[in-house]
Formats: sequence, structure tokens, C-alpha cells
Amino acid sequence: MYRCRVNAYHPKVGAQLVYNSRLYVAAWSYYDGAGEQIKSQFVRPLDLSITGQVQGPFKVGNQYPGWVDRYAGTVPPEWQSAFGGPAITGGAGGSIVSLQSWGPSVSVFNPNDVGSKDPVPATLLVGYPSAHPLHDFSSANPYFNAATGVTGVVFPQGTRTVLFFGKHGLGAYCYGPGTSDPNQAGQPADGGVDVWCYDPADGSKGSHNYPYAYYAWAYDANDLLAVKNGQKQSWEILPYGTWTLTLPFATNTNIGGAAYDPATQKIYLSQACADGECYPVIHVFSVNAAASPPDTQAPSAPRNFRMR
Repeated sequence: MYRCRVNAYHPKVGAQLVYNSRLYVAAWSYYDGAGEQIKSQFVRPLDLSITGQVQGPFKVGNQYPGWVDRYAGTVPPEWQSAFGGPAITGGAGGSIVSLQSWGPSVSVFNPNDVGSKDPVPATLLVGYPSAHPLHDFSSANPYFNAATGVTGVVFPQGTRTVLFFGKHGLGAYCYGPGTSDPNQAGQPADGGVDVWCYDPADGSKGSHNYPYAYYAWAYDANDLLAVKNGQKQSWEILPYGTWTLTLPFATNTNIGGAAYDPATQKIYLSQACADGECYPVIHVFSVNAAASPPDTQAPSAPRNFRMR
């Protein structure tokens, strides 16, 4: 009998990965105030017409599931030996920040272990516990704040770049209900407990860093290897670059997920609720990578990566 209490508050579908003709799916709790979730990963046949063969949930790694249940991807063949596994999975930006990584996180694991080992062995490659955040959680900065949500990871073949995708707040931090009235912003709200936050994009009560942007974080794979090999702590590495993504039909600035096709060097980004009916719009980006494989030993080697 499995104990998994992901349905306590608003269960969500998170990381999804196709590997060796099987489908791996993670579930996560939107608001796990008591920290009760202990497992997250399921596995089933890729053919969705087959029923009754779902296995799980299983625990991956030794962190809270919020560190591994939001997004997943594969490791390029030329890096799998060095990383010690063929796939990566991670999470960041959940509601109960003390349980989450305060910056993009990812761990390497073998999907074949899901269903045969519990917990599934996993090695953390990058992640930021609350004592070591990527940046001041409440401030405006190019890395991470209260409004940041990371929802996708891609490791393109022929490069040494690990890409994370999501949403990032570019403005000043404010906690309270959102308002589109600039004259109301800063005024007492909730009987004086909070203040109104100027946020035309989000009227809910919570953390605001308006305006928001579709966002990408790029890490050097050699830095992640240094963590895996015990040469650095998971919170000691920084992105070598961050940038905003300009997408049409901009609405709530949420990225639903990211996928990658190594055969065509294409990255697929799901833009959530972009069509007026809350269906996703899929955008396709091309990866321009050098023909030669990356040098996994030389930190000074070019990252040989470009996305357009």
C-alpha cells in the first residue's frame, strides 16, 4: 500500500517523460501546507488505450517531492556516462517555499528504476535550499523571486547548456491582493493586514512581482557535473545567462512545459491559456549546435548553443 497525499490541496500533473516506450508522470500538490506529500512519480505503458497498468506513486531521490515533480527531460548520450544517468527531473517555485528549491533544481536518475526501486536513486545537480537561495526571494533580480515558476527543462544534444523555462517577475515585490487600479496600490487591504498590490495580470492574494515575462535560464553542464562529482554544492552555481522570451498571444505569462526532439534539434514550448479558451499554444524553437560533441572536461570550452 502506498502513502501519497498529493490530493490534499489541488493535485496537479507535473513532470512528464517518454522513455523506452513508457510514460512517466509526476503529480504534485499545489498547496501542501503540512508538507505531507512524500511520493510523486507514476509509470504506465505509452499506449493510452491500455488501462489498469499504472504503477506508483514512487519517491525519487531524498528531497521533498517538489524538487523532482514539476518537469523532466533526457540527458544527451554523450553526457550520460559523466552524469551517471539518462534523464533529469526537477522542480521549483511551489507554494510552500520552505519545502521547495529557491531557484531551478534538477536531479539525474534512471527512469528504468521507477517501479523497480523505491526510493528511486537520484543525484541532485543544481538546487537552492531556503538557507542558500539563488537570490533574495522577495527582490527584483534576473534570477529568482516570489513570482518565479520553473516548468520545463531541456538539455540539447551537441551542447553543454542545460536550459530551464518558466515565468519570472520583473518588478518590485508585494504581498497582498492584486489590483489593476494604480491609485489603490499600496492602500490597506484585508482590514489592514495586507496592502493592495498593483498587478493587472493577477488579482489573487499572494506574492506579486508585476510585470511578468516568459523566461529562460541557461546553465553550463560542466557546473552541474562539478556538483555531481562533489566539487561544488548545488547552490554554488549560477546561470551563465538569463533572458526573456517574446511570445505572441501573451496573457498570463505561464509556460506549461517544454519538450525537445533531438532528431530535429527542436524545442517545443507550451504557452498556457493563450487562445481565450485556456488551451495551450505550442511554439517551436530551433537549436543551433556545433557539429562536434562538447568537451566535458574543459570548463573554458564554448557552450556552443543558440536558440532561435
